[in-house]
Amino acid sequence: MVYQASWKDEKVITSCLSKVVDATIKNDINRTAMIIVGDVLSRYFEYSKLYNKHFKHSHREKS
Repeated sequence: MVYQASWKDEKVITSCLSKVVDATIKNDINRTAMIIVGDVLSRYFEYSKLYNKHFKHSHREKS
């Protein structure tokens, strides 16, 4: 969850989805927050290859 993204009081909170309500209460977050689900903020995240010109799949040849 990202609270007040890009503001000086920004908070980034990592939580299991099942505990996100508790995390919002514990951190006094009641608005201006974005909940991001998945590994997108993980250091192991890989960008999609969908628009990579070198990526080939059954409906598109490499450029």
